[in-house]
Amino acid sequence: MRRELFGIILLIVVVFSLLNIRSPLSSISQIHDETIPGEKSSSTPKFKTPKVKDVLTPKLYSIKKATEVIQPLWRCNEPSYTRDSMLIFVHIFKTAGSTIRDLFRKYAMECHTGYAIVVYCSYLTLESSKKGRWISSENDLPCVRKNTVHRWASLFDTTPRYINSTYASKAFDIIGGHIPLGAADYIPRKKKVYFTFMRSSVEKFVSGKLFINEHFERNFTLESTASQIKTDVTEDMNKGIFFLKTADYLLTPSQEQKNDEHTHGLNVKAQVELIMKNLIDYKVIIGIVDRMSESLELLHHLIDYTHEVSDIFIRFGMDIKREDVLLSKPKVKNKSVIVTTSSVLQELKKDVKFFNQFLEYVKYDQFIVDYARKIHMLQYQALQKYNF
Repeated sequence: MRRELFGIILLIVVVFSLLNIRSPLSSISQIHDETIPGEKSSSTPKFKTPKVKDVLTPKLYSIKKATEVIQPLWRCNEPSYTRDSMLIFVHIFKTAGSTIRDLFRKYAMECHTGYAIVVYCSYLTLESSKKGRWISSENDLPCVRKNTVHRWASLFDTTPRYINSTYASKAFDIIGGHIPLGAADYIPRKKKVYFTFMRSSVEKFVSGKLFINEHFERNFTLESTASQIKTDVTEDMNKGIFFLKTADYLLTPSQEQKNDEHTHGLNVKAQVELIMKNLIDYKVIIGIVDRMSESLELLHHLIDYTHEVSDIFIRFGMDIKREDVLLSKPKVKNKSVIVTTSSVLQELKKDVKFFNQFLEYVKYDQFIVDYARKIHMLQYQALQKYNF
């Protein structure tokens, strides 16, 4: 009798264990639904990257401090000559740049706001940011401003021109583009607020590869793109190189100069620590690509807190229910391509061994993205809690 009972129990245990078996692929392909308190769920995959060890994480500021950080800069229709603040959009490659640039252009033309996009300037030198033309250390050529909106006429000017801190102070209220954090440190304005967007590191990397292929008009397919990424990632990992795209934008010109003065520069962990500290010290306003509506609410609060041009922000993806805004306006969508970021990621996930390596490759960049998301959540909670 005891043997029969033992056999039945053993059979039950075996059956349950079999039912709970999961394939190795499912452990990396599932979408993680854990959210920060107050965060809306998103369709964007949150891949579980390997843990980062021995990195000092700066303490986040309080909700009260977040309230001070997101104080409005100006009203749309106030005289532009009275503005003594500047908003600087640090556009990290493949993180909502086209959307935000178009939004700023429409806002600037409607609100008589000086606005300029600066290109070829990711590696702005410290000395040139202080005086004279801005120069990029990458090629020792001047940075170029384009797509300028003049505050006095609300005209859209596409003529390429150079830029310097003195002229920028007189002509512009918003500067954006591939420029580093700290680019405006020597622009003589009373208050300078930096704003940037963050995106999942695996998506950012894949999207960047697709952009480069399109830009150079290369013939590429889903399979060839996945193969190219596998090759590039494997080669970097064999050299001990990790993906850290945020470092191109979130280290200041001063920090980059000190970095170059070292024989080997800062190691990846030191860069991660410095970038996170910069996000706190510079009081950077954080937008998150998969929280576009909430991110645009923060931006809207900064430069249109009196709701004079809310319809512009709604058109670009801000969903707020107000009777005085035009909710029927169509939202702007990015142009679709045959080979998409999501399709490439699905293709890459078929190779379980590589995809684990890929997550290891981007783990430091993703660590910064995750930290920035926490800052974003604090800022958004402050916006909701205090009802400005």
